[in-house]
Amino acid sequence: MTLPPEPTDPAFAEPSHRERHLWENEPVSQASSAQSKRGALLVVILVLLLAGLVFAAFKLAGPVLSTLNFSTDADSVEAVGTSSSDAYVPMDESGIPGAAEYLVGTDIEAGTYRLAEEYVAQERWDACTYSLYADGLATDENFVDSDVFSGGRGAVTIADGQLWTTYDCAAWVLVDKDLLFLSPDDGAEGFGNGAWLVGEDIRPGTYSMVNAFDPDVENDYCYYGVSDAWNGTEVPTREGDFTDVAEQFSVSLKTGMMMNSDNCGQWERVAG
Repeated sequence: MTLPPEPTDPAFAEPSHRERHLWENEPVSQASSAQSKRGALLVVILVLLLAGLVFAAFKLAGPVLSTLNFSTDADSVEAVGTSSSDAYVPMDESGIPGAAEYLVGTDIEAGTYRLAEEYVAQERWDACTYSLYADGLATDENFVDSDVFSGGRGAVTIADGQLWTTYDCAAWVLVDKDLLFLSPDDGAEGFGNGAWLVGEDIRPGTYSMVNAFDPDVENDYCYYGVSDAWNGTEVPTREGDFTDVAEQFSVSLKTGMMMNSDNCGQWERVAG
């Protein structure tokens, strides 16, 4: 059965395509056009006023911001520990997360640097490390020296033209080598993990590990190294040992050397 056509009440009839087109494109009246222009002008004025207020606020805040002290922990490091403290010049690398590199003679002054404060590893494998390269290029052919410190106050001497990279070491300080080792017998007679200058941090003499290294307890290995390479000697004296079996070490330390111990426990002076 065919349904009858729906009523065509003009009040509810959908406008024709032509009527819709005429309505959508109907010219705006002069009053409506003027009102739209005033509204747009008001928006522009408000935007300009807001921009001006923001600019004025920054200008006023500038002098205040310049007086604030945005310092890092390493910025406030003071020289500690040795008679050469008057010669210390802090060098901060904490602004670069974890690592930094310096072209010696351009970025920093050549000379001997030490850690500004005693480095203390927070975890078993934490360490402060550095590498030194000739001719400003970090390549295998240009490699000069490197070291790893799990504690203590390591030292290194760097020369103009070298590239020095450091990792997780925080602040280093420039020292005067002529002011080191003035009172060698004033150093400590025991030490643990880390790098220590003999005749500055610790007394010269013979040291022994307090207990035999136990790899099952002490975690994998014990390493120690004795060297005067830190002071830039062309043919450095080096000796050391590395073990992952139960063992106990003794070592003779002379003024001017650096003792670096990792995971060997405590050492004590047993003879002069």
